[in-house]
Amino acid sequence: MWKELMRLMGTKVASTTPHNPRSDGQVEHANRVVEDMLRSFVGSNPEDWELWCANVEFTINDTRSDVTGFTLFHLVLGHSPMSQLDLFLQAATGQNSKRKGGEGTAREMTSKFAARLEDACAKLELAQQRQQRNQFDKRHAAKSFQQGDLVRVDAKHLTENIINRESFGKLGPRWHGLLPITERFFSDQQRELRT
Repeated sequence: MWKELMRLMGTKVASTTPHNPRSDGQVEHANRVVEDMLRSFVGSNPEDWELWCANVEFTINDTRSDVTGFTLFHLVLGHSPMSQLDLFLQAATGQNSKRKGGEGTAREMTSKFAARLEDACAKLELAQQRQQRNQFDKRHAAKSFQQGDLVRVDAKHLTENIINRESFGKLGPRWHGLLPITERFFSDQQRELRT
C-alpha cells in the first residue's frame, strides 16, 4: 500500500541511515536546532527538558526564516498565531483582543497563499545557489592560531575529568573554554589545552 501511495504522490522513497548527511541532512539539522534550543531553555535543570518542548516547537514555527522571509506558521496557516507575549501586550495597551476574521473570500485567500509559497520557493532556490557557491570557501578557510590565543573546545572531544557529562546528559554545554593554546607543533595544528 505504501509503495503505491508514494508512487501516486510522485514521492521517491530512499532508505537512510543515521547521521548520513546525503540522506537525512535536513532532519539532522532540525534535530540539532531543537537540541540547541532545549539546551538554552533547560540551563542547569536538564531533567525536566520535556516541559519546554511545546515552547521550543512554537518558537521554531513562529521564527521568520532569513531565506523565505516567512514563518512556518505563515506559510502553512496563512498567519502567525498570537503568542502569550502578543496577548500580554494587547491587554497592557488596551487594544481590542478580537482578531479580524479571514482574509476575504476563499479565492483571495488561496491566491495569497499561492503567492507566498511561490515567493518562498524562489527565495529558497536563490539561497541554495548562494550556499553552493560559498560551501567550498567556508570549509577550506585557513584558520591560524598563535600560542596564547583563547579558544573554545567542542565538549565531545574533552575527557570526563574536564567536563561532567552525567550531570547534564545530552543537553549539557556544547563548548568548553575559553582555553589558552599552550604550544604549537606544526603551523596548522594545535595541541594540549589546559584549564
